[in-house]
Order: sequence, then structure tokens, then C-alpha cells
Amino acid sequence: MITEKINLVYFSPTGSSKRVLQFIGKQTGINSEEFDYTEYKNRDMNLNFKDKEAAIFGIPVYGGRVPGPAAQRFSNITGNGTPAVLIATYGNREYEDALIELKDIVEERGFKVIAAAAVVTEHSIVRTIAKGRPDSKDLKEIAEFTSRFMKKLEGIPSLPETDDFQVKGNRPYKKVNPFPLNPRAGADCTKCGVCADACPVNAIPPDSPENTDKKLCISCMRCVMVCPEGSRKLGSAEMQMVEKHLSDLCKTEKRAEFFM
Repeated sequence: MITEKINLVYFSPTGSSKRVLQFIGKQTGINSEEFDYTEYKNRDMNLNFKDKEAAIFGIPVYGGRVPGPAAQRFSNITGNGTPAVLIATYGNREYEDALIELKDIVEERGFKVIAAAAVVTEHSIVRTIAKGRPDSKDLKEIAEFTSRFMKKLEGIPSLPETDDFQVKGNRPYKKVNPFPLNPRAGADCTKCGVCADACPVNAIPPDSPENTDKKLCISCMRCVMVCPEGSRKLGSAEMQMVEKHLSDLCKTEKRAEFFM
């Protein structure tokens, strides 16, 4: 198959999935275009991929699943038997059913999955967990994975109708039981509006960022990352709870897993 364009499609609140996809895009050696579904303004962006294109989908893992907004927004994308590669990034705990859920989502939209990977990246809440990941070893493995799926892509005259590509995960997907983590603005907040503009789910009122809508907040930590004053953060009790919960779950270093 002659591939003229690689489409990088991602939902990436703290940028980890975006950076991994950008690295892969460069490794392909083919012209690529990015479509960022993190932005709230892009939530209804419709895409229809043409012949001789391939797509790489990237998401962070939230509670072993695809983030709800990503699942909703990817439903606006249509493939026409388009080859797809799936990337799930996670903070060294587990990725559980995220890859199989992402596979189901994109295949329902007309894509044919040819490869997938689960990649360890720095944890979005406890930044000391998997700090510096992906590291040089990760990047070497990701580059080799890219070379392998590109050879597979080039050798495919047409994709089969039947689905025989498998990834790890279970159906029905695990039930998500998230911690109620809602970052708040501190006393040094200048109400600049950066966090409100960046919030993927429009949960922060621009004129009163201290009143985050807890029903909308997905605990993605994007607002914490972009705050120019370092004002937005979780409460100390919340952070202690999360750190205690994750300390044993994440103590063993995990490596990327690849499916071809």
C-alpha cells in the first residue's frame, strides 16, 4: 500500500500522548498532520480520511479505560478501511482495557487496526512516578515498532475484511471508579483565564476559576500544567491519598508493550 499521509489523532491533556505520536510521526518519514481533540473547541471536529492515508490514534489511560471525552470525540472521525495504529500512554500502573476499547472505537468508525502499543509516560498526577519516561530505551523501542508497522503497511495491498488483530484487554470493559480529584486555584491566582481556555471539558469558569465544576472535571491535570503562576493544584490531603494509593501499584518499572 502506498501511504502518502499519516494523520496523528490524539486526546492529550498533559501532552504525553501528543509527544509520543509526534515522535512516531517523525520516525515514519512520511508527511503527517495533527488533529488535537484535547481542545474543547475541537470537540465536534469532523474528519473523513481518504485513500492512501493512515491514522495513528493516541490517548492517555484513565482508570484502565479510554477517557470519556476522547471516546465521544473520536466518534466524529470516519475511516474508509483506513489502516490505524493505536497508542495508549499510562503512568506505570496498568493500561487494562484501554487498548481494546480504543480498538473497538476506531474499528466501529471504519478503520482497520494493524498495530498497537502501550507506552509508559510520566504520571499525570504524581509526577515523580515514571519521571523521565519515555526514556532513551523507550524511544528506541518505539522507533523499532514504527519501522515494523511501516513495513507491514507498505506490504499490504489491501486490508482483510475479517478482524484477526488482537490486543490485550477484556470485554466488557472494567468499571471506572475514579478518585474525586478536582484541582483548585490558590490565593495567588490572577484569574488570567489560561486554565479556563485550556480545560478540555469547559469545567473552569473564566471569571471564577476557584469554582471548578466537579461534575465536569475529569481530573486530567491540564489546568495544573498550564497555570503560569503555579496556583492550581490538588489539596494536600488529596495528594497524600493518591500518592499512598499509587506507591505500591507503581513501584515496579514497566516497559512498553507492542502488538503487531
